[in-house]
Formats: sequence, structure tokens, C-alpha cells
Amino acid sequence: MTRPDTPAPGAAATTDDQTTPHLVAIGSLTTDYMIRPPGGDGTASPTDQLTRLITAVNAGRIDLATLHTAVKDMANRGTDHPKLGGAAFNTAIAAACCRRGLRIGYVGVAGRTFAPPTHLQQLTALGIDHQFLFTDPNRQPCGLRVTIDHDATTTRFAVPGANQYLGDHLTRHHEALTAYLAAARLVHITPILDTRSTQHLLAILRTARHRNPGLLISVDPGPEWSTRTDRAVVGIRDLASHLLLTRPQLRALGGATDATDATIATRLLRRTGNGAAIIVRNPSSTRIYRHRDGSLLTETRSQVRLPASTAGEAGAGAAFAAGLLTVLARDPTQLRLAVALGVRLARHALHHPGTAPAHYATLTNEVLTPTPRRPHLTSGHT
Repeated sequence: MTRPDTPAPGAAATTDDQTTPHLVAIGSLTTDYMIRPPGGDGTASPTDQLTRLITAVNAGRIDLATLHTAVKDMANRGTDHPKLGGAAFNTAIAAACCRRGLRIGYVGVAGRTFAPPTHLQQLTALGIDHQFLFTDPNRQPCGLRVTIDHDATTTRFAVPGANQYLGDHLTRHHEALTAYLAAARLVHITPILDTRSTQHLLAILRTARHRNPGLLISVDPGPEWSTRTDRAVVGIRDLASHLLLTRPQLRALGGATDATDATIATRLLRRTGNGAAIIVRNPSSTRIYRHRDGSLLTETRSQVRLPASTAGEAGAGAAFAAGLLTVLARDPTQLRLAVALGVRLARHALHHPGTAPAHYATLTNEVLTPTPRRPHLTSGHT
């Protein structure tokens, strides 16, 4: 098997001038909180508290900085600490930690954070290009994502923060960003918290694909974009050469509960075109759907069951995507190998949430480095 240390012939219709990116990630930048409040302490439900706070923000009674402070206090009482996040950001960081020599770029809006390091500092430390990491002139806080584990129920909240200005930046830098993406081999898209920005992003992606028909576009819609039916989000999903899903997300995209997974995959692939792939992560397997010459091709890659972890799920999703894209950006024909690396990194992220990226380079080398074959010994006389 050929290993993806060098690009496959025809992998991308771009020139490699040592400045163009191999992989560009686009998505929202957030501060992520996990809240696990102790039960029976007589206080109001954290879900109710947070609902009231977000309502107050929307009504203009409190600002985003106050909301961040209140959520941080709730998280500290739940013995957790905030983390810099955003699905595309986490994927870019994880891919850089694989240390395979990929040139990686990031597109987003960096809002204010309340403790070092900042998103910009983390990207810079790993050599990720940030020429299209825009800043908010009003110094709004970055977006906010909160996951609450309480009474055996998981509830998620999101507030856009500075991400609401991404559409303005995409409009202002339309031509430069289009050229940047068209020169890449692979663009990875995750949900944007600002709904206005998706229309501008769709226009840029369509033009970039027109200029470079070999451009791969990976879309990880997450829970947010798996239920969205507006034209811009559907248009972005339809551009995907690789659609990264969990099974609940596949079911949500299907819309009809009585349809089989294969039927839903067929419908989605008819919209994306020949050669596209849907990769569905499950705890005990990864399923690949492809549409070739009018037929659905299905392949199931079994694996040792991944552990359940609410705390590690976001990191595991980013790790899986990073492993997949690290291989595909070098050689898009190696989808099986890409899935194998993605599963390996996701497993490590679930077992070691928060510290996993430090080991990604070693794990990547183990998966991608061919094992020397031992000489075949036969009996006989000399």
C-alpha cells in the first residue's frame, strides 16, 4: 500500500509553491465550557440559569462579557475549566499536531478571550497560517459553547459572539479568500454560529471549486447543520466531497425516520455528485458510503468499541477529522487509511481528553509508517 508521504498524481489541480496551503479549516471560534453541577445542592438548575442569562443577553440587559463571567463561575463550581474551541479550530490544531508537513490555514473571526492563550497564539505556536483570521474591531468576546451534564441529561447552548461578523469579513475579502481556497488541496468546513455568513461562504466555495475542480471540500455539519434546511447550509453540504457524520446526524439529514441509512446516504450522494463519500462514525464501526455509476457502494470498517465520553466527544470528533484530512490532503485515494488514522486519534482523544494532541505525531507515525516485512524462512539444507 502506498503511504501518503507525497501527493498522489492528480490529487489536486494546484501548484505547490511552498506558500499555498494543503488544508484550510473554516469555522467559528469559541470558548467551550463543560458544566457538571453537583446534585441536590438546592440551587436552580444550571440549564434554567443559563437560559435566563442568554435571554438577558438577547434582550440587551447584560453583555457578552458578563455572560462569559457567569458561565465561568458555573463551570468552576462544576470543577471544570474553559477551553478554546470551535470544531474547525480543534481540527486544525489536531492536524498540525500530527506533524506530517502539511501547510494548514485557518479562516474565522477571533474575538476576545478571558485567559491566555488566545486562539491566535495557539495557531501561531503550531505554524498554522492565520492571514484570514479576522479580528473584531469592537473587541467582542469570542463565541460561547456550553455543555451541561445534569441529572443524566446533556444540554448544549451556543452564543455567536464575535463570529457574527464573519460575513462582513468574507464580503470585504471575497476575491483574496476565493483565490486562497482555490489554491488549496482540501477545505474543511464546520458550522458557523452566524447564520448570515453561510450565504457569503457558499458563494466563495462555489467560485473556488469552479476555479479548481480538483478542490476537495470536507463538511462536518455537527448537530447544528444536520437539522438546518436553509438554502445556504444545504448548498455547502451539497459541495462536499467528504461528508463527516455520526449516525444520529445521518438520520437527522434524512428527515424521514422510516428510511434506512443506505436510503438516506443514497439521497445525499445524489446531491453531491459522483465520487463523493459519506463517512459515518459509530462507536464500534465506521461506515463509508460512495455512489459510483448509479450504484451505492457501502463499506464497514469494524473497530474495538470506542468509549462513551461527553467530555471527550468534541475532541474525538476533531481528532477523527484531523486524522482523516491529514491523509486525504496528501492522497485522496487512501480513504481506508484515512479512516484508520482518524479512528486511532479519536480513540486516544476519548481516553485522554485535553492532553491527547501531544501524542498525535507518534500515533500518526505508527499508522502511516509501513511495517517492514520479515523475511520468509523455509526449511532446507545449505
